[in-house]
Amino acid sequence: MHIKEIDLYTADLEGTIRFYSGSIGLETLSLQEDRVAFKAGDTVLTFIKSDTEHTYHFAFDIPNNKMLEAVQWLALRAERIANHEGNYLTVFENWNAQSVYFYDNNSNIVEFITRFDQNINSDEPFSAALIASVSEIGLVAENPIDFGEQLAAQYPVSFYHKGPKREDFAVLGDESGLFIISGQSRHWYPTEITAHAEPLSVTFANDQAEPVFKMQFGEVQ
Repeated sequence: MHIKEIDLYTADLEGTIRFYSGSIGLETLSLQEDRVAFKAGDTVLTFIKSDTEHTYHFAFDIPNNKMLEAVQWLALRAERIANHEGNYLTVFENWNAQSVYFYDNNSNIVEFITRFDQNINSDEPFSAALIASVSEIGLVAENPIDFGEQLAAQYPVSFYHKGPKREDFAVLGDESGLFIISGQSRHWYPTEITAHAEPLSVTFANDQAEPVFKMQFGEVQ
């Protein structure tokens, strides 16, 4: 599954522009009075101005050999989030992946993740130009399994074969893109921030280029 576009909402559009364009270095694709769109590899990441604050979790995919460099690179650009063991680098053995988490200016829980099953490396110094895509987006539901089954019945997605699939947490998609479905009482790992359903839209495609599907969740208050 390839995430083509994501629309999120922010109460601090100017700060978001400074963070993602200035601190992180994403290329700005378009800038309007009420929104900004960035190029995140193959994904268009758009933030739309809102009167209320929203908190999201999403992840950027990066090359396998750049994770340790990315951890250090972030030290000068964002507030990194230590995991429960006090480390910035988190190893997910079941997923054969590694991650580093950080906050953006909106207190969104953002992640750089590398998936070793994809076997993607780079000889270039780490920068935002090496981001391959937005590879995860967090969704929130009262019953993650039921919600995942509803999505699977309506769209060409299925539960991630590596799991997990629990009453409070489920994952749909594949190595290229994942919907991370959290229950409403969970915290977004590795923080103490409780997951809440937030308005957003996701445009994605299967392994094939077409067709493209767009899902809209919630309404902006």
